[in-house]
Amino acid sequence: MDANFKFLSLLPTDKQRPLQKLIGIWQELAKAAGGIPRRKDFSPVQLRSLAAHVSLLDYGGDDSLTYRLASAAVMERMGRNPVGLNLFDFMSRDIWPLFNRRLYQSATTPCGYFSYYRLERPNGSHEQILAVYLPLKGNTSDEIDHFIAFYQSAEIIDWQSSNRDEVFVGADGAVGGWFDIGYGTPLPESR
Repeated sequence: MDANFKFLSLLPTDKQRPLQKLIGIWQELAKAAGGIPRRKDFSPVQLRSLAAHVSLLDYGGDDSLTYRLASAAVMERMGRNPVGLNLFDFMSRDIWPLFNRRLYQSATTPCGYFSYYRLERPNGSHEQILAVYLPLKGNTSDEIDHFIAFYQSAEIIDWQSSNRDEVFVGADGAVGGWFDIGYGTPLPESR
């Protein structure tokens, strides 16, 4: 299994370390599983030092990415515990087709996916968030139906007055791409 994590070199050094650790844990799980790890192979205890950034998402196909386990940072950003809520409900509808396509291709290739997106908070701050998704198979099927998600605030972009009651993922979340976890990546896409 030849993986390619060159995208890490694009990140500032302080942002690389936690991701290198997460990817290392995922690779250990994959090696033990003989391929893509299963949901039951994943334990939050394994990621204790990364718990502030790591969430577990149930992938149900189009427009369905539900929080099964939410990180402390996600709960703080959202102002509540989003377990059981669909991530798509917090996104601009403008990015649904692109995000759906990228998740589907990450699940079917399989490969990792990373992106930067703009998060608008009710307090008026706009943050750039780094998101990285790693696939997991179901406990009893070979379908990819979960993702380990890593979210890290990259920077505050600006402050604007807000009339929002909850967080919102902005439409500029198209910056990103796939990375090889040993099975290749989809062909480059046109937006």
